[in-house]
Amino acid sequence: MKKLIFAAAAPIALIASGASAAETTSEDLQISATVLPECSLADLAPVDFGTLAINTAAGSDALLLTGTRQDSGQQTWTSCNYAANITIEGQPMQNQDQDNTGPDAGDFTDELNYRITWRSDNANDFLQANLRTANQTSVTRAQTGAFHNNAIVNTAIVTEDNPLRPLSGTYTATATLTLGAI
Repeated sequence: MKKLIFAAAAPIALIASGASAAETTSEDLQISATVLPECSLADLAPVDFGTLAINTAAGSDALLLTGTRQDSGQQTWTSCNYAANITIEGQPMQNQDQDNTGPDAGDFTDELNYRITWRSDNANDFLQANLRTANQTSVTRAQTGAFHNNAIVNTAIVTEDNPLRPLSGTYTATATLTLGAI
């Protein structure tokens, strides 16, 4: 009797397994998202060179700037998720206390030139930009791809960029560092 029950169950098992062999279908699901172009630049601290040294000895070099002054540099996160320009714009520092209108105006100046270097701390991350206000008021470097770097910004006052005698007073300027579309 036991043999008969097993024989009767076998055709039912074959029918059930045939039903699971049915044809399958598939469909592709398209998935998308957008990331907007973005650049960011961390805040920079003001640069104060303090009192600049001038030659106080009498003679042909009297009152000329002596020595180069450079800030210690500051790091600033510089990031763009696309190929972008880095730009530095700036005018010479202007004397806030007096204008160069005296009888010996050709020997003196009410402007001080400076240099700004904006560079990657890894030479492969983005192209360095150098502004020298003695020669230009803007410099732009087109980057070839996205970048994210804790960059270094150095500011300097160099005697060769300031060949005239500076008038006494406080000198100020605002330079602008910009990241943006090419």
